[in-house]
Amino acid sequence: MADEIEKLRRALADAESRVLEEQRRREEAEQIAETSKAQDLSSYLEACHALSLAIDMVTDRSLTTQGDTTNPVGRIYPKRIVPWDDFPVRQEEIWNKLEDPTFLS
Repeated sequence: MADEIEKLRRALADAESRVLEEQRRREEAEQIAETSKAQDLSSYLEACHALSLAIDMVTDRSLTTQGDTTNPVGRIYPKRIVPWDDFPVRQEEIWNKLEDPTFLS
């Protein structure tokens, strides 16, 4: 009789252990699903915009990289930089198109 009770206790402990492990796996899967949840385009672009605003341009020469500049021989690089004078206007137009509910439908 005592032997049978001990078997039942072990079986119960094993079952409880399996339930706890399954619960842990389910919670982990839910957490992964939450962190990898797809964003809509608007919130993705807003997050990119916020990130770009957080980047500081360092103008104090004592805080910038010291030493020689990189030799561009054999590398592709722009020969000149052309100002994009109407960028703010064009960007606003594109944002307005992206925010239009009919854009993705």
